[in-house]
Amino acid sequence: MKKVLVAIDFMDATDVLIDETLKLVGNEKAEIVLLHVCKPLDKMMVNAYIQRQDGKCCGNIVRYDAVRDDVAHELRYERRMICDLVKRIESENVTARAVLIHGKLFKAILHEVDHLGINMLVVGSHYHTTFHQLLFGSLRARLQKKLDIPIHVIPVDRKEQHKPIRGLRYTS
Repeated sequence: MKKVLVAIDFMDATDVLIDETLKLVGNEKAEIVLLHVCKPLDKMMVNAYIQRQDGKCCGNIVRYDAVRDDVAHELRYERRMICDLVKRIESENVTARAVLIHGKLFKAILHEVDHLGINMLVVGSHYHTTFHQLLFGSLRARLQKKLDIPIHVIPVDRKEQHKPIRGLRYTS
């Protein structure tokens, strides 16, 4: 059975990635694994802390439980979103599962490809300036150097880049 890993970020391109992956799989027996890599917990805590400074606080002291609750809420929301996407894929009679982890995208993809025995990778291609690519490189190029499996890069329209999918608030 073919195992396809789809890296998603809950932007408008997520629907396009899923549609294109379903076309790639066609009638073959396959399992689609949706991978969403959350920010590391320490960064989530800092973001929640900053957002909370105008909320449930006394002076400059922010309540830890409020910050913890904000992070938990965000994680539950992302889990619910990825599970809804799995149900959508399964409605097309294709086996699917969700993987929601914290960390860096590049390392997470490498780990999951190895750990799950992935045969194909599908990623979206966000627009970056030439300067950005020279400075940081592209994820696709780094993955091609490290992986021996087919990588399907689905182009994402530059204008669509910062529109959240189905009401999910996007935090960078």
